[in-house]
Amino acid sequence: MKTKLEAFPAWAKALTAVALVTGGIFAVVQINKGRERRRLRKEGRELIQDVESDIQATNKPASLTKTNYKLLATKLYNALNLWNIDEMAVYQVFAQMNNDRDVFELIKAFGMPLDSSNFWDADIEKNLSGFMQKLDSDEVAAVNFGLARKGIKYRF
Repeated sequence: MKTKLEAFPAWAKALTAVALVTGGIFAVVQINKGRERRRLRKEGRELIQDVESDIQATNKPASLTKTNYKLLATKLYNALNLWNIDEMAVYQVFAQMNNDRDVFELIKAFGMPLDSSNFWDADIEKNLSGFMQKLDSDEVAAVNFGLARKGIKYRF
């Protein structure tokens, strides 16, 4: 007497095995992406809290309006969310920062958007620091130098 599994042809058994393995891999990848999203969200909230506490100590007023910060954050997102990063746009945005409060407001306005420039991590949310990692070390150093020259303590 044949068991139910022996009744299937060989190609059906192989197809079932491939489907099970593929489903298992897909599940593991999705679980890891979920963990990464939670970790990045937590880091983003912690970063905002850390920067906010530092800014409150200095208590300087913001030099731009909330609308301007949102526009600058959108410009940064568009510059950093491309296959070909627009470094000049990044430099232009950070050139408009005048004090620590400005950088904090920019980080808040930037939020945690999705990084759609990487096909494999298309659904990963990143904060501004996560997007700034797309720049090479010389470009980040130039941004940090520009901030330091204005007496801004925050570094990427």
